[in-house]
Amino acid sequence: MSHWETDEQPLIKQAISSVDPTEWQGLVQVLFDQSGSEYTCTGIRPVRITETAFLTKTTGVNWINVLVRKYLGLLDMESLREQLRPAEHKRYSIMTAKFPFKELQSNRQEGTTKQEVGASLSFKNFE
Repeated sequence: MSHWETDEQPLIKQAISSVDPTEWQGLVQVLFDQSGSEYTCTGIRPVRITETAFLTKTTGVNWINVLVRKYLGLLDMESLREQLRPAEHKRYSIMTAKFPFKELQSNRQEGTTKQEVGASLSFKNFE
């Protein structure tokens, strides 16, 4: 996404309209395909626990705590919005999926999320 700064708000609105809260609970990832300047929603999938840990570490927001408070009816959305206010980015993070192919003595190199057995997280400062 080369123009994420200008595309961000329309994509957020499109993502919100794509998710039916009666069908989806918790954290979900809304997937888009870009063709030129147009974006098409290609799917919705739940965020796995490894990704939730990654988001917690990256954003500084305890997403498990947020979900528990949501389900208990104790979530203060204004407080959550305050925590999510954009700030100057000083570092970036990378999550790399781990697959058991080597341990299983398999020649496969590529895998799907169904075959994932974990992830490694790395954090680096912008230079």
